[in-house]
Amino acid sequence: MKKILLGALASLIALTAFSAERAKPWDHGKLQVSENGRYLVHEDGEPFFWLGETAWLLTSRLLREEVDFYLRDRDKKGYNVIQVSIFHSYPQYNVYGECATPFGYDFKKIDRPGYYGYWNHVDYVIDAAAKRGMYVAIVCTWGSETVKNGHMNVEEAKKYAEFLAKRYADRPNIIWMIGGDVNPEANMDVWHAMAETIKKYDKNHLMTYHPVGRTSSANWFHDAQWLDFHMFQSGHRRYGQNGGQIEGYPIEQDTEEDNWRYVEKAYALTPAKPVIDGEPSYEGIPHGLHSGDEPYWTAPEIRRYAYWSVFAGSFGHTYGDNAVMQFYVPSIIGSFAPKLPWYEAMQEPGAAQMQHLKALMTRFPFTQGRPDQSLILNEVGEKYDRLVATRGEDYALVYTYTNRAISIDLDKIAGRNKQVFWFIPETGEYKYVGRKRGRQSFTPEGGYGAGKDKVLVVFDADKKYVEISAEDQARIQAENNARSDAQLDKKAAEWTASLNLNNPEKEARVAAIIATHQKAIRDWHNAHVNDIPKGAIDPATGKPLNDVYRQMIAISSIPASVTQNLIDGLSAELTPEQVEQVLDKHTVGKVAFTLQGYKDMFLDEFTPEDEKVVLANLKEARLKAMDYKNMNLINQVFEIYKTKNEQYFTNSGRDWKTYYKAWAERRKAEKAAKEAANKKQ
Repeated sequence: MKKILLGALASLIALTAFSAERAKPWDHGKLQVSENGRYLVHEDGEPFFWLGETAWLLTSRLLREEVDFYLRDRDKKGYNVIQVSIFHSYPQYNVYGECATPFGYDFKKIDRPGYYGYWNHVDYVIDAAAKRGMYVAIVCTWGSETVKNGHMNVEEAKKYAEFLAKRYADRPNIIWMIGGDVNPEANMDVWHAMAETIKKYDKNHLMTYHPVGRTSSANWFHDAQWLDFHMFQSGHRRYGQNGGQIEGYPIEQDTEEDNWRYVEKAYALTPAKPVIDGEPSYEGIPHGLHSGDEPYWTAPEIRRYAYWSVFAGSFGHTYGDNAVMQFYVPSIIGSFAPKLPWYEAMQEPGAAQMQHLKALMTRFPFTQGRPDQSLILNEVGEKYDRLVATRGEDYALVYTYTNRAISIDLDKIAGRNKQVFWFIPETGEYKYVGRKRGRQSFTPEGGYGAGKDKVLVVFDADKKYVEISAEDQARIQAENNARSDAQLDKKAAEWTASLNLNNPEKEARVAAIIATHQKAIRDWHNAHVNDIPKGAIDPATGKPLNDVYRQMIAISSIPASVTQNLIDGLSAELTPEQVEQVLDKHTVGKVAFTLQGYKDMFLDEFTPEDEKVVLANLKEARLKAMDYKNMNLINQVFEIYKTKNEQYFTNSGRDWKTYYKAWAERRKAEKAAKEAANKKQ
């Protein structure tokens, strides 16, 4: 037993040491707005993708041990911001029975030695989050419960704000949220006083405003100096669910679920400020909040809100769950008809799926990205069918909630060729499509339907943003080989037909011999084309080999038996003349064409001996070229033997360059004469 206890203690010490030594986001410096005004970054430029959760009643309803349990789970799921309302109602008590304002808004005696008061518990939550590298976005007060109901005036707001700022200004993991689910218009002086006072005493942390549902901080505070980034609450209603509200409804009718609209509106303002959906529809909450008889929002819909918002231009996203945001347990009366206690609701599928969005975005230089619907060539769509695109210079991401086909102009993305994948938001998996370019249309597997969401992922093929899995590589290779086999079989049949053998059995055998050779060349090329790495040095020049020479050297190691088997097989079935015809097919008649070029160049001086030497060199070039599968490499092989022919003529007293120049001048004169004759006609 003693050994077990010692082992457990050692593990605990090791875990504690790990927590202390773990790298924290703020090791890169304080959070600040990026230079382009669209994202959050650290002082050293390190990007910050906000993945938050609404944990509004965390400080008031959870014990310390429960706080640790909650933070440990959210840390594992990739969350880096916890949104907490630290003063939710008036008067505000926590689970320990401690009051937030035991002396009203006089906080001078709030800390007592040896006493674990309300604000000591808030301290614990903030510090526990810091140990895990997580930010706490503090809603200073839930305005709809306090300020709106007359429990805080301007002077009280200043006192409270000064207390908060001085207490937490030096904590590294604070983000300030003014407001709290409230329309500020009736108390603008209070909100400005609170925000400006915090900023007066705290120069270290960013600030925003959390508004009432279906509104944005941009409605009121875009020009406020204290507001660093915008936040909107897209809310919890479905399309058309306006609750009978007509006059004063803050958005267009029947757009309740279009959270991308808030992003677009904020994005259009100047100067640019980052924007985020700080409260979208919660997982496990009824449509419209108030009736448990309504359908409940589920994980696919939660994903849609996240991807729509981020791809439209948000710098991150906040997730929420009905039971978790209020830390509901069956022993209390819950709001909005929760079905699960919070500790079970933490495992709702949507909560775990948000990390896939964060992982996707942080694969790319997303702080250099921007929304770009012009990439989409087909109909963008309405409501659930809407496609949303974001892109950087060398990548693009397009989201479809209903598994629609996506047509896109790949040439708008940097790079000659693009790697294309389907990304599955539910699982975080990538399905490789292939290398593409130009205008393309992609249809995902699984058929049309809400909640079958996918992301089309496109990037410059020279980049390694996403690695192709071994399984996908094998699948794509098999598919490519099947297509290639069909093409090579067709080519072999056409070459054989040109021989006019008039013997079906022999034609089948000859076609099989040709196709077998073509496939062997292809397979060797595909397996060895990159054997010589980029940057390899040519010992003759001391310079890096170009791509063509690298490929030629790599493929030249192909076994001689590959082409010899072709020659032997053809020779057993065909006449020598017919064998020549097949070999010429592979090199597209270059022997005869090039030989005629020499005859035209030297005219009457081209002797039978010249023809014998030149033809021998060209046939040797053809034999060597049989090992290569594309004309670029075949041409390079012939260039080598053209050089041998040039040396032959020079060694026999005929300056190659002189004859070539004379030939070129004759060709030029012939062309000019032909053009003149055409003009006369």
